[in-house]
Amino acid sequence: MGKYQTEQRIILMDFFEKNPDHNFTARQIYENIKDSGISISAVYRNLSDLAISEKIQRVAGKNSREIFYRYMGCLHLSCIKCGKTFHMSKEAAEKISETISEYSNFSINVIKSVIYGVCSDCDE
Repeated sequence: MGKYQTEQRIILMDFFEKNPDHNFTARQIYENIKDSGISISAVYRNLSDLAISEKIQRVAGKNSREIFYRYMGCLHLSCIKCGKTFHMSKEAAEKISETISEYSNFSINVIKSVIYGVCSDCDE
């Protein structure tokens, strides 16, 4: 049986959809949405459920033991030099998916995929 779409989950997903290019700790998320009345324990509990249902992704910090969360509603681009993650437009993700499917008979899951490379800031 699926989880209920609670007001708390709606608040969290709205936050992620408005910030698709960023990784956040649970504490950072809480600080951004605490005015909505959501508690820190509700943030942790719902982040766990959303990660299990693959609506968000749980990511280990590059140089720390902190856990970060990011939106999974799109294909992401991640810089191997600075660690920044960028949201790819839906149209571009669809083109890439179609091209891969056409030339390799392989279908990618754009929601779960990350393309690694170097961002324009680090490429200079």
